[in-house]
Amino acid sequence: MLMEIPKDKKVYFASDNHLGLNAELSSQEREKYFVKWLDKVSKDAAAIYLLGDLFCLLYTSPSPRAS
Repeated sequence: MLMEIPKDKKVYFASDNHLGLNAELSSQEREKYFVKWLDKVSKDAAAIYLLGDLFCLLYTSPSPRAS
């Protein structure tokens, strides 16, 4: 399936944002930058693809061998 993109539109990709991860900027600061970027590119976007690890969540479960 091919996507027809109008000449005045663009396709954007964002990958591996890792929102929620401790880093140089706080997660909240990175989230604000990301939302600003989404607002900006949405004006001329034919599509926006969010790939990879958008959120960084720590999930642990007991190992089956732990008992």
